[in-house]
Amino acid sequence: MFFAAEEQPAIDAVTTLIEGCGFVPVHLGGWDRVRLLEAPRRPGAVYGESYRAEDARRIAAAPLDETARLADGLKLGG
Repeated sequence: MFFAAEEQPAIDAVTTLIEGCGFVPVHLGGWDRVRLLEAPRRPGAVYGESYRAEDARRIAAAPLDETARLADGLKLGG
């Protein structure tokens, strides 16, 4: 599950909550990258899409100008 946060206490808390729900937390970064979570089904958005954990981490680690291509190319069919 993707999330964005800037402060370490928030990152730690959200990571714990996501793991507690049985999901894999993937920190996208700070507020400059939060747009990746907006507008479901928009090209390049990750919100509402499914990815393998390692692919989600690749998207999160990619430079912002490459994330849309990766997000669209790596999503799992549903």
